[in-house]
Amino acid sequence: MKRVPADEFLLWAGEHGIGVDAECKTWPRNLRFVDREPVRKCWSTFWASGVGKQLVIMLGALGPWQGIYLWPKCTDWLGALLEEDRRIINEPLLRSVLPGDGFEGAYLFGAKERDELIRVMYCAIVSGWTWWMDLYLVPDSGRLIMSNDHGDFIDAVFAAPEDRDSYVAALPDWFAEHDVDSEDDDE
Repeated sequence: MKRVPADEFLLWAGEHGIGVDAECKTWPRNLRFVDREPVRKCWSTFWASGVGKQLVIMLGALGPWQGIYLWPKCTDWLGALLEEDRRIINEPLLRSVLPGDGFEGAYLFGAKERDELIRVMYCAIVSGWTWWMDLYLVPDSGRLIMSNDHGDFIDAVFAAPEDRDSYVAALPDWFAEHDVDSEDDDE
């Protein structure tokens, strides 16, 4: 896992048409495609015992990737995942992956670090109960912004309808049972 300073990540993201949503004052690190209408797809999260499998399937549907950026919606996200009763479960899973030193940039996980990325997302989904534990994933193609909405949903915003269609086609048929209509455009 490589740490990427915020300005460097945002420069890369800008080259792919992704930026921080200037109109969203509540979440100043909110990511979106800046010059496109969002093409969304949303899934409910599996029960805690199945979240890991869900993430393996969803990352696999991306096709080959070399890296995925993890961008926290809040700079104190890791502290929130490690407070009080969440620490018991999350600290052993996260300690080897992320140092808790207040880093405010993005984290770039290589394809060989997929399991570590899944552990981080698992903790955010299973323990998440508020927006400051939400995380964005942006694959190196720059064609998708995926995020968890607390512990309830996994939201995906695609650069174009064909990106959504090819992604959904790569998912198993039974995955459609977890589809959710998402009209909420502020995440």
